[in-house]
Amino acid sequence: MKNQPSNHVATYPSGKAFNKSSSVEVVERVAQVEKWLRRGITLRSKLKKRIKARFNVEWRQADEYIRRARASLLLHLERSKEEHRSESLAFYDSVIETGQSTMTEKLRSRERIDKLLGLEQPVQIKLEHSIRPNGVPVNDLPLTERKKLLEEVRKRKQEDATDVEEVVEE
Repeated sequence: MKNQPSNHVATYPSGKAFNKSSSVEVVERVAQVEKWLRRGITLRSKLKKRIKARFNVEWRQADEYIRRARASLLLHLERSKEEHRSESLAFYDSVIETGQSTMTEKLRSRERIDKLLGLEQPVQIKLEHSIRPNGVPVNDLPLTERKKLLEEVRKRKQEDATDVEEVVEE
């Protein structure tokens, strides 16, 4: 590699001059991108625009920050369930202990703690479904009516299947 003159200024391919970021700055920037990702800003183009505006970097460097932030988030996901549970518990405890939290926030945190610790009773959802033509249960209909209903269901099912075949053939 050739030695650069002492007055050499680093430039992007676009010709724009830049200063090399320190490793501390890079860590802080990646942490900021992680925060944006956690807040739900996941569209790459939106992230790049934010990064470019906030840190005055080109799109390639923005891509690198996004890559590092996503890798960091993936490492976070590889932790055990117990580690995640204890982290959540500590967070909810801090919300309750903080004098700045509203009563609603404290109650919500308490509910989440109860759920984390399994103190809530499991919620059971029972789904009942029956076909009731004209409000009458199918089993109470005469046999001839039930046969007509069954034929109608089969006919509609066959029509649906035909529609699917036509779409596949196109």
